[in-house]
Amino acid sequence: MPVHYLLAIHFAGIYRGRGISHIWYLIATRQLDCDIRQPLNDFLDVWIPSP
Repeated sequence: MPVHYLLAIHFAGIYRGRGISHIWYLIATRQLDCDIRQPLNDFLDVWIPSP
């Protein structure tokens, strides 16, 4: 699921900045996963890592 989609659904309007930092935090702490070889932007696909 692309980051911009998550932001539009859960962090619309004035909460977008907070949503961006929250999503990057989840990626940094490995609670969300992504293909790190892709550019880190709003079109990056993220998913929940498998156990």
